[in-house]
Amino acid sequence: MTLRGDGAGETCPLDRVLLVTTKLYILTCRNFYHEVSAWAAEQQLADVSVEPFEAACLRPTADQEGLRRIVAARLHAGDRVALVGGRCLALLADLAESERVFLCTAPSCAALVGGRQLVEAHTAAGAFVTTPGWLADWTALVGRAGLDRPAVRELLGRDVHRIVLFDTGIYPESERHLAAFADFCGLAADRVPIGRDLLHQRLESLWLRWRLAAQREQALADSAQASRQSADYAMLFDLISALAGITTEAEVIEKIFEVFALLCAPSRMVYVPVINGVAGDPRSRPAYLGVSDATRHRLAGLRASHASSESGKGFALRIGRRNQIVAALEVEGFAYPHLQADYLNLALNIAPVLALAITNARHFQKLNELNADLARSNAELAQFATVISTDLSAPLQTLAGRLEQLAARHGAELSADAAALLAQATRDAGHMQQMIADLLTYCRVDTAGKPFELTDCEVVVRQAIANVAGLIGETAAAVTFDPLPAVMADPAQLVLLFQHLIENALRRRGETPPAVHVRAELQMGEVVPATGRPEINWLFAVQDNGPAIPADQIAALFAMDGRPQAAAPGTGMGLAIGKKIVERHGGRIWAESAPDRGNTFYFTLPAAS
Repeated sequence: MTLRGDGAGETCPLDRVLLVTTKLYILTCRNFYHEVSAWAAEQQLADVSVEPFEAACLRPTADQEGLRRIVAARLHAGDRVALVGGRCLALLADLAESERVFLCTAPSCAALVGGRQLVEAHTAAGAFVTTPGWLADWTALVGRAGLDRPAVRELLGRDVHRIVLFDTGIYPESERHLAAFADFCGLAADRVPIGRDLLHQRLESLWLRWRLAAQREQALADSAQASRQSADYAMLFDLISALAGITTEAEVIEKIFEVFALLCAPSRMVYVPVINGVAGDPRSRPAYLGVSDATRHRLAGLRASHASSESGKGFALRIGRRNQIVAALEVEGFAYPHLQADYLNLALNIAPVLALAITNARHFQKLNELNADLARSNAELAQFATVISTDLSAPLQTLAGRLEQLAARHGAELSADAAALLAQATRDAGHMQQMIADLLTYCRVDTAGKPFELTDCEVVVRQAIANVAGLIGETAAAVTFDPLPAVMADPAQLVLLFQHLIENALRRRGETPPAVHVRAELQMGEVVPATGRPEINWLFAVQDNGPAIPADQIAALFAMDGRPQAAAPGTGMGLAIGKKIVERHGGRIWAESAPDRGNTFYFTLPAAS
């Protein structure tokens, strides 16, 4: 076997270093089968075979004996086996990594492609993070686990309010699958184009660990000298394995220096990062020797996979992926110069792993920068909401007051047209004030909400009715309610929710006086496998006798401006605020309407445990 460099016709013999005669069988969860198979095909690895096993998602007690039998059969045949997966492999806790079994695992399936830190960041923000393979088969997984919609929602967790897809780009229908699952759960959806770099880095590391293990086994069989080299390879194996978890380029560079110090003990090493073809700030070991501009540009301009150093006592290594250089490394001054060809051969083998580690660190830095930009943007939006409240509300209040004064002092002197214009201006000023107040309320549902406490919903509804007493009297409405439960909630936000729903019913009234009724019933769902207990929710209903809402307008009711054209007055934001409050409480909200039967707005809240 030979390794071909980027230079025309250059080859480097591998047989003298890596004598591998067995095959590596990669057993991967079916949810990652396409990504792993694509990697093996891109790398043209004839000595690697990829086989899927059934995922254990949503089945915590799934039988893993079938997977154990496959592993045992491969080991008995003298092959080496690699297991790639997330949660599935946690069920095989007694299967440890060895000379013949290699594990590529992560705390969760999403962490396998996106890294633990990024998963934790999204999870802490209330997201359920998933992968394309899982989404492609989510309906079958839910069906096999015997779960319905409420059970899936409970399994995701009450704190989850959005679905985030770490998109590897391997499934063309990923966005459609994401939309379908998010709609099934009643949650928002985001797509993060994570790519496959981190997973490829893990697989490259896995493959190299297998090759190193095979070489170590060969060395142990050959001679005592090979045994001594094998210890070095074991340490090298550990260092390379650690690259998969590094997220900053500075740490990657230090680890690269450690790898080559162990590999060939050079007297000098120079690392030059290359970004978009431009050489960055170099690093050297020992640091005091420094790096000249000529050396920096020479290394950044390296076109072949490797070249001799200027002194002739070492080599320069091109670190890149798919014809794109990401860095260059020069090592020279070996303690055992006669082994330089062997050092170079092994360096060429690990160069792809180093390139992936560097690329991943740079991607992670960009993601951190994007997250920081997002945090700054959210802070600016919060500041903007405050500016609206202070800088716009006060002048509007002054304007409304002066319009009222003008009407009181000179109303009798105005013509009919002037009086109508003045009245309209007064109404517009009041409408603008309400819009600003509603926008501020909407922006602060998540950021200014109070901790949940046990809340009596009858007390809440009475307060909501009192808040709209004026509109109730004006419309001669009747607002009634059945006995209502206590739930864990933010009392002030729950009052606001019922207030908006009741007010919505009164404003959308028909010719007869409005009648609004509030009721609640307990819903018992399926048993949640994670807890062994059934899901329990309170289903609230706010029913009115108003004119039916057209079916094609119901979905738009909960948007930021949910008023159908020519509807009753209002800012159109009340139901959007209500939806955000319900979602913060771990529930969902919807509406049903039928001619001559009025409208019913439903929402769910978790039952207090």
